[in-house]
Amino acid sequence: MTAGVQGPLGDIGPVQILVDGVDVGKTLDNVRHTHEATQAAVKEDQSGDDSVDDILIGQPTNLSIPLTRIQVSTIASLLPGAAGSGTTGNSMTVRSATGQSAYANAVNVKFIRIVDGIPSTDADDVVHFFKVYFRPNFDIPYNVSDQRVYMNECRVYKVHEGEVHAGDIYRIGTGIS
Repeated sequence: MTAGVQGPLGDIGPVQILVDGVDVGKTLDNVRHTHEATQAAVKEDQSGDDSVDDILIGQPTNLSIPLTRIQVSTIASLLPGAAGSGTTGNSMTVRSATGQSAYANAVNVKFIRIVDGIPSTDADDVVHFFKVYFRPNFDIPYNVSDQRVYMNECRVYKVHEGEVHAGDIYRIGTGIS
C-alpha cells in the first residue's frame, strides 16, 4: 500500500469495475457503495416513546455505477432482458424481464482501486460483492452538450445458505476469493 494512503481503499480516487471478471470500462462521476444498518425500535409502555432497545432488521447494500463510452455488448450483458448479437457485439435487443428473479440473475462484482493510473494488484485494494443485480436507470441525452452516461443502480444481496460465501454481502481486502 502506498505510504500516506489512509485505509485499505485510500481516501479518494476511482476504481476499476469487474463484472464476472470482465472490465466493464470507463465510469463518469460518483461510483458509490452504500451500506446501511436498519433497525426496529423495541418499546415498553413504561418507557413511553423512548425505545429500550433496537433490533437489527437488515443491512441494505447498493451500488451506483455510472458507465460511459460503453460497448453495446457490455450493456447487453448487464441489462435485464437484453441480448446482444452481431459479430462485433454492435447490436442489442431488450425485452421485458418481468418475473425474473434478481438474485438468480445476480453477478459477481469487484471494485479495484486505481493507483497511479492503473488497477492495483494489492489484494487489500479490492472490494468483492458476491451477488449484484444491475438495475438500469438510464436517462440518455442526445444533444451537443451532455455526455451520455448509463447509470446502473445495483442491489447487493446476501449470499444464500448452501452457497460459497453463504451469509456474506461483501468483503474488503485480503482473503478475498
